Amino acid sequence: MHTMDLLKQAGIEKVAFGVAKQDQSSGNMPPPINPGNNVWDCKFPAASDAAGIDDAIVTLTVSVAANGSPEWVQIVSDPGYGFGMVAAQCAMARTYSPALDKDGRPMAAKTPPIRVRFVR
Repeated sequence: MHTMDLLKQAGIEKVAFGVAKQDQSSGNMPPPINPGNNVWDCKFPAASDAAGIDDAIVTLTVSVAANGSPEWVQIVSDPGYGFGMVAAQCAMARTYSPALDKDGRPMAAKTPPIRVRFVR
């Protein structure tokens, strides 16, 4: 089954894979979004059991709406074995503190890279 099919089955509609170039030419980047609580309870993917993997790290960014809800996930680094998909599911299930514009109003923005570490 294709990865996108698996993501859609998990309820994730929008995912960007790879690294997107940041447009820093304007010079007015919004302040970073607070990814909230630093402890995420992501379950280990089944493929990691068969492979005997007990430790992995996924790096991702999340596009967050002005109301703090996640809009899409960009997986920056993925060790495979389903870790990227599980980390994306965890990221989409969270609520974030939105960035604030220069007047202190919530605005849509992208989080800085978030490292999701799986350890058992």
